[in-house]
Amino acid sequence: MSSDLLGGLLKGLGSFMPSDNPDTQIFNATNQLNALQQQKIEIYAKIGEKACLVHPNEVAYSDLIDELNIIGRKMTEVNHILENARAEKEAQEEQTEAYRCTECGYDNAPGMKFCQECGAKLHGHAPAICKKCGAKNKTGANFCGECGEAL
Repeated sequence: MSSDLLGGLLKGLGSFMPSDNPDTQIFNATNQLNALQQQKIEIYAKIGEKACLVHPNEVAYSDLIDELNIIGRKMTEVNHILENARAEKEAQEEQTEAYRCTECGYDNAPGMKFCQECGAKLHGHAPAICKKCGAKNKTGANFCGECGEAL
């Protein structure tokens, strides 16, 4: 996806450059060659995938299958790191949201009971958990967003 985004940006930049300029022609041709090379790699990957599916026990593929398995394990590890990072980011955002003043929007330090900017009472520091369905709601919510129960 990031290569698609980058390719799109580069293609967009090329459209702003004068088309009769040799640098522009080199730039555009290089981008086209890179896009075609990427398509070629993707086709080879599809061919390889089909070959492995048709002949899964083929000795000629065993080293490549081992490499795929290693990559698969590494991808699983990286996915766990990514999930943990996202959860940590969400927890940090919830912590920040918990102490954000609903009156003026100021981000107060954790543990504050009153806004350090405008003096308004803060609505607590923990998200509102619905007693009926267990859904987590924003701090200061009056009703559950999941079942409508008063909080």
